[in-house]
Amino acid sequence: MRYIDKLQETIKEVEIKFSQPTQKYTNPQEFKLDKVVPLSDLTAALIFNRGSNTKTLLFAFHNGSTEGKWQYFFVRESHVLGLSRLKDAYDLVENHNFSKAYYAEKKDKANTYEATEKVEIDIDNLPF
Repeated sequence: MRYIDKLQETIKEVEIKFSQPTQKYTNPQEFKLDKVVPLSDLTAALIFNRGSNTKTLLFAFHNGSTEGKWQYFFVRESHVLGLSRLKDAYDLVENHNFSKAYYAEKKDKANTYEATEKVEIDIDNLPF
């Protein structure tokens, strides 16, 4: 099953789940999908209309496995701040890993590799 099909299943689940009464919310509001905003191949913003003439935002993400399910959470202001800062942390990790690049050569038929030469790259002095 394709990721998009699984996302559609998740959207239907959200519409049903949050339109039902619970112990906490005895007067449920109808949840209906308004818009899907693709953010990447494995993430999307889901905007839902609620019965009170308001909207709510869910962040949906897929773990990348074909059997995996789309997970989601209701986005709050602190999530937006935290996710906006996540890019900076990701850049630090990628820059660190880039400077530790290895050349590898095939070791055996089991597709294992052994580093034959370590290459240190000074990322501060790259021409770009």
